[in-house]
Amino acid sequence: MNYEIPREMFKQRLDERLNFILIDISKNPSNMFKDTESLGFSGSFKQDIEKKFPDKMKNYLLFSFVNNDESLKLAAHEMENSGYQFVYYYQGSEKDIVLDKGLN
Repeated sequence: MNYEIPREMFKQRLDERLNFILIDISKNPSNMFKDTESLGFSGSFKQDIEKKFPDKMKNYLLFSFVNNDESLKLAAHEMENSGYQFVYYYQGSEKDIVLDKGLN
């Protein structure tokens, strides 16, 4: 299943990580958070995600800071259809203020 999470939960996941793999799916990933993967959404997303992350039982948190980034929901849906059990996503925006330890 895939679930959209609110900003506060995203901030908490950044701080605590707790068995989550965070993936920036923006076309131009920001690389602003340590221990975060970057994998832009493209036509080969399904193959790329399965190659890089074969374990479909882990917790995945996709995010993007591009306003109304439709690829975020498409990526979450693609992962769900590929058998990933725990896919979460956060839709941020360019207005998010990013600090070293998370969002303000």
